[in-house]
Amino acid sequence: MTTAIVKSVIIVEDESIIREALYHCLDKESSIFQRVYRYAGIRELMEAIIPDDEVVILLDVMLKGVDGIESIGEIRSKWKNARIIIVSNMTSPETISRAFSRGAIGFFDKGMTPQQTRDNLLGLLRGGSPISPLIAQNLIGSFNMNGELLLNLRERENQILQGILDGLSYQEIGERFSISIDSVRKYVKSLYTKFDVHSKSELISKFHRFKSSGK
Repeated sequence: MTTAIVKSVIIVEDESIIREALYHCLDKESSIFQRVYRYAGIRELMEAIIPDDEVVILLDVMLKGVDGIESIGEIRSKWKNARIIIVSNMTSPETISRAFSRGAIGFFDKGMTPQQTRDNLLGLLRGGSPISPLIAQNLIGSFNMNGELLLNLRERENQILQGILDGLSYQEIGERFSISIDSVRKYVKSLYTKFDVHSKSELISKFHRFKSSGK
């Protein structure tokens, strides 16, 4: 699947070394990201003049005392169609669940290299996992330790869920379990129904809530 051209991608990160490294990495992808902006905080972002409405924003959580997740609503008041991905070292289930519930479409751990962040972002924009591999591994470990969700998932549904958490595309999930893409879509639809969600991001968020609350 090809990646649609993104007119503007915005980096909001108060650590200058990380911000500049990620900026230069993404700026090289001019065939996908036409314009790349970077800001040190929410105030600078909100004062910026960026003509595009459908922007992609890579947003840190703690920004000079400001909670990036709690600022998502303010950001959407300016860019209502913004696709917001949290990039943070704060990767507890509660933090990740809060990010998705506020409207983030993805969550990446900040420990990745700029190149890994770029690759995960491209994967997400192609319909891949909304979470980065390290977070996925932690989730899968938590899932296995607890044995099962309180929801009565069938074995194949369990496998498909783990494939999603592992960051696989539908095609890759099909290859892992030797089933067709249409079968993958059928099981994903079943998961959406059982979790009462409509997207991968909502599924991950609901999964986090089950793991953190135990119900």
